[in-house]
Amino acid sequence: MPDIKGKKGVIGLSGLDTDHIQTGGITFSGAKIIPEFKHYLTEMGNNMLTGYYFGAYLKFLNYKSDLGGTFINSVGESFDILYEGKIGVVSVGLMIGYKLDISKRFSIDFLIAGPGAASYKFKLKNIIPPPDEFYDA
Repeated sequence: MPDIKGKKGVIGLSGLDTDHIQTGGITFSGAKIIPEFKHYLTEMGNNMLTGYYFGAYLKFLNYKSDLGGTFINSVGESFDILYEGKIGVVSVGLMIGYKLDISKRFSIDFLIAGPGAASYKFKLKNIIPPPDEFYDA
């Protein structure tokens, strides 16, 4: 059964406040989708899927954020700066686990092993570029 999750504000970092740069907080937001496919080796109790299983999963993650602030050069002039950051992850893997029913509506899923492989993409794009002094400071 697919597990679809959407989160807002997943990663939050406080802003910078130095003599040369001041930024607001950074919050990455986006969506994560994780379809899982499980095959149970045994079926126990009230036609509920429980016991040992093996399966596969895919994970798609796409987050983005804007990083804006002010750069102050050595003379005291202020310059607005703005960057757009993106994080993307695609992963695939296998899993082996055990699902234990505690009650009719509550169960615990023990993931025993879950090896996988992933591809990560990070991108930082200049929207309002800083002056050349920024890189020296």
